[in-house]
Amino acid sequence: MVEYNQSSEEIQYLCNKDPILAKGIERVGKLSYTTSEEGLTFVVGLVISQMLSSKVAEVIEKRFQLLCNYNLTTETISSLEIAQMRSIGLSNRKAQTIKDVALYCQEHPSFFKELATCLDKEVISRLTSLKGIGPWTAKMYLIFALDRMDVLPYEDGAFLQAYRYLYKTEDLSISSITQRCAVWHPYASVASRYLYRMLDLGYTKEALQ
Repeated sequence: MVEYNQSSEEIQYLCNKDPILAKGIERVGKLSYTTSEEGLTFVVGLVISQMLSSKVAEVIEKRFQLLCNYNLTTETISSLEIAQMRSIGLSNRKAQTIKDVALYCQEHPSFFKELATCLDKEVISRLTSLKGIGPWTAKMYLIFALDRMDVLPYEDGAFLQAYRYLYKTEDLSISSITQRCAVWHPYASVASRYLYRMLDLGYTKEALQ
């Protein structure tokens, strides 16, 4: 279990560097989470959730687990037909991506174990070398599976929604976000987690005091 609060070194640093972010952090309060999910399972979940609401993604992911008899391995995934995967709501592209990832992991069984020892840029490079896996998936993996500290997920819609609210801006260009959030370094992932939490708690629907 990882936990952050107002006395955490990372939080004090972020609040001193970014007074606007500090307001959001104060509103959220203590933040705790775990990062124990197995690599293949996590990436499959990310592929499923692309461009879907969390509720729809959750339904399809449960169907996929059932399709694999709740034993999500490279072998069970490889044994599935594309038609079976499409029958539970997956697009052809997502189904093929999941099968391609499973096949690659069969041929490289230590792939996800090796990722845990790689630098962030190498993790992104190795993941995005897999067909159908882009920077968004790689960054989500860095933040939520590997718990890397300094990742800025400007490709993510949920992050952008919370960012727009917190900073009261419609300028969501990569250059603008990168410039504004430069002060978060080396804890960009921690700051981003607070933005995600603000969204989860529904604070983005209210006025920030």
